Amino acid sequence: MERTLLDQFLDEDAGHGVRLKLLDALLAPKPLARAVFEFNRFNVRVNYETKTVSIEDILEVGAEGEYQISFERFEEALRGLSG
Repeated sequence: MERTLLDQFLDEDAGHGVRLKLLDALLAPKPLARAVFEFNRFNVRVNYETKTVSIEDILEVGAEGEYQISFERFEEALRGLSG
């Protein structure tokens, strides 16, 4: 079974501190339309207008290196609730 970019991000870049930082970004009211977080291998773009999160693998160019997910599903994944 092929792992998604979300799975790879969670395994490789999303330690406890990163997860807390991203959960805070999702749950706190923000005056900005977007926020960008840069980690070791992945960039995470939070779009408050569309309530979506984009994960970008900086080592993979093109569509294969991008993944988009809703706030709700991303929050579940960060909390370890998705299956």
